[in-house]
Amino acid sequence: MVILWMFVGLSEHFYAIINMKKIHYVLLALSLGASLLLSGCNTVRGIGQDVQRAGSAVENAAKK
Repeated sequence: MVILWMFVGLSEHFYAIINMKKIHYVLLALSLGASLLLSGCNTVRGIGQDVQRAGSAVENAAKK
């Protein structure tokens, strides 16, 4: 009985460790996703500004 109780106690401990690892992986994935999303917004904004400046340059050249 004692061996069975020890095994059950250890298995619960290992399940807790596995769940903590899963939580860490999920938090890591969410952090990575959020950083990629936020950096992507800055990149798209920069590309939009570059295209706008190129369009203005073409428009000014057409007016001359």
